[in-house]
Amino acid sequence: MQCEYDLSSENDLKYLIGTIAKRKAIDYFRSLTARESHISETDEDDMRALVSDFSVDERVDRSELRRVLLDKIDELGEPDSTILIQKFYYNRNSKEIAESVSMTATAVRQRCSRAMDKLRTKLVEVGLGR
Repeated sequence: MQCEYDLSSENDLKYLIGTIAKRKAIDYFRSLTARESHISETDEDDMRALVSDFSVDERVDRSELRRVLLDKIDELGEPDSTILIQKFYYNRNSKEIAESVSMTATAVRQRCSRAMDKLRTKLVEVGLGR
């Protein structure tokens, strides 16, 4: 409305639109910060109540431990890695595991015991066991 549209004032129109957009953004930012500055003490108490016992450090440590553990289980090879994952991650019994790996339940239990010993040794090597 303030500029007459002709080819000579095309850049003027771009600058005008840019200025209007910038000022609107500044006004919007100021209105948001004005609302945030009026937080009451009861709101702060409510916010403190929402804080959980979630610890990022603990979560990262557990995630790293799981990654190392799964890597070491994979290093055991087949069928040991499959047996351990199905037993401890999927909570399957020896009979169910035996059906999936084409072994007897007794053989699965024996392989599981030997695989656990190998896994303990591998974890001690990386400093995670005793």
